[in-house]
Amino acid sequence: MVDICVYISQARVYPILQSDVFSPIYTVSISKEDEKLNTGRENEGIQFPEWGRVATLYNVWKQTNHDMTGWMQEARYLSFAEGKRDDGSIARFSKPFCHYYGWTKKSVYSFSRKYDLVLPCIYPVHELSVLNDVKTPYDFYLSEGGTASEINLMLGLIRERYPEKYIHALKFLHGTEMMPWHLFVMKKQLFQAHGKFLFDVLFEMRAQMPMAGRIGFQRQNWEFLAEILWNIDMNSLYATHKEIKVKRSPIVYIDDQDYTLSRRDIVARITAHENNVKQYLSTRILFGGKINIVISFDDHYVKPAYATINSVLQHTTSCKEITFYVIHDEKLSEKTRNEIRKTYKNKVSIEFLSVGESFINDFPLNRSHVNVNTYYRLLIHKLLGKDIERVIYLDTDIILCEDIVDLWNVDLNHHIIGAVGDESGRVGEWRLFKTQGKTPYINAGVFVFDLKRARERYQNLDFLYADIFYNNIESVIMQDQDILNIAYKNDIYLISLSWNVPSSFYCRKGSHSDGGYEGIEHMFSRKEREEAIKKPKIIHFTGRQKPWKLSCNHPLKALYWQAYEQTEGASFSLRDRVCLWNNYLSVKKNRVLIQTNNKLIEIPFGV
Repeated sequence: MVDICVYISQARVYPILQSDVFSPIYTVSISKEDEKLNTGRENEGIQFPEWGRVATLYNVWKQTNHDMTGWMQEARYLSFAEGKRDDGSIARFSKPFCHYYGWTKKSVYSFSRKYDLVLPCIYPVHELSVLNDVKTPYDFYLSEGGTASEINLMLGLIRERYPEKYIHALKFLHGTEMMPWHLFVMKKQLFQAHGKFLFDVLFEMRAQMPMAGRIGFQRQNWEFLAEILWNIDMNSLYATHKEIKVKRSPIVYIDDQDYTLSRRDIVARITAHENNVKQYLSTRILFGGKINIVISFDDHYVKPAYATINSVLQHTTSCKEITFYVIHDEKLSEKTRNEIRKTYKNKVSIEFLSVGESFINDFPLNRSHVNVNTYYRLLIHKLLGKDIERVIYLDTDIILCEDIVDLWNVDLNHHIIGAVGDESGRVGEWRLFKTQGKTPYINAGVFVFDLKRARERYQNLDFLYADIFYNNIESVIMQDQDILNIAYKNDIYLISLSWNVPSSFYCRKGSHSDGGYEGIEHMFSRKEREEAIKKPKIIHFTGRQKPWKLSCNHPLKALYWQAYEQTEGASFSLRDRVCLWNNYLSVKKNRVLIQTNNKLIEIPFGV
């Protein structure tokens, strides 16, 4: 039988996959506290703390002699299952997931017989970086704080010592693709040759140009250099040795966020609030005694709009004190507007505000699941009268679970915008402001807006927004959300996470681009996240996790359908009922997936 060992480099406490094949090995940077919590092979040999996992990999290379050696990093594992194409994310190593991703002795040995080399898939560099203007590996390294002199030294050493790899190095550094995270399984001779190349270059670089410490937001400098050299070596290898059997495998991230939640309990609590709300005493409405809510949608988003409006009305005794202002263009037809007026007649006040021509018409739409309506938040000050001094803006992919009055009554403490930090707020902060933990970055799907203060402080808001867009055109990739964050970066008041709970808190996201910033991109503690997902005040179906899509596996998507069902004359297509039927059902790429926290069933169909 093949002697194979897959080492998992650990620098922090993560769920561990440990078996006859997988072996955790702790790096020199592990804290004493974590060391007490875990057992595993101690790091031996060179002690270069600044090298991090690279030092640990060196020791594995020098001290082991397996027929095949694998290298995984903390929470990132390559799948050993045939036919898996998509990256994934799980909370723990349950038996079903180990079988699904091929982390069994049988699957690993099967791979070792079929392939000489197992590597991650190749991705466009712009998907791996948090910065919009990064297109090549060379740019990527510089964006993380590396220098051109370091790259030039590396290239000079390759040219001198490994001339056969030099052109491959140039091609890689100035290309647009790379493999992330230095994950692999290699046969002995390949691993030994790779280690010789890698550490020959790194030791000489250390001798000539000492570097210390962490750089950038995603990578440490030495680990990033090792990742670059690995890409160069692998590109050279399979360009010159076509006989080598290479397998590309997806990356699975163990996110360690295993919140145990009961979907039924959460839905039951929110439904009970709906049923009992009319018995509650009315809450006093502050700031003028009337609530102004701004939304925007077109004919394609009518059902979600109904659900959002219904959820607001279901959870408050103050319907008569609420006015919905619908900002729209010609894509919201007169017929639809009349139907909406009829539906909510004598229930709540609704006014329609047409945008017409504006300065946002030339702003780009650079994500497939957004449309021009997302920019209409920048027109609130123009379309609402000067007598309107305060509004709540709501996206129409949200469901209210508590009284909107409580959100309206939030004291902004003299700030202009009150909102929740974005699910990847640290990433947005780094991308726009190059700071970490100093400048809040909010999600603009739900916010309280002090219009009076904004008008007084900035006078012409058209000019403010246009200046920001055109002066930051390379950085603005999240449409008006980025513009609002830049415009009001010193005027943002962070409100409770429960007022805007994103899909990613319920639906694990597997991405090769999650980077070294997992766990630090969030602006919230584990306790805040856990409380928010169990007691949400607003559920925001962010990203592609829309409850009206067959691919949605959001555990609380039933709340969307419950809210929509309250619409007078609501109709359900067969497709709608399939979406509603099972809260863990998703359909994608010729297969049905039924997923819970600890079980995953895959049912392939079609060709």
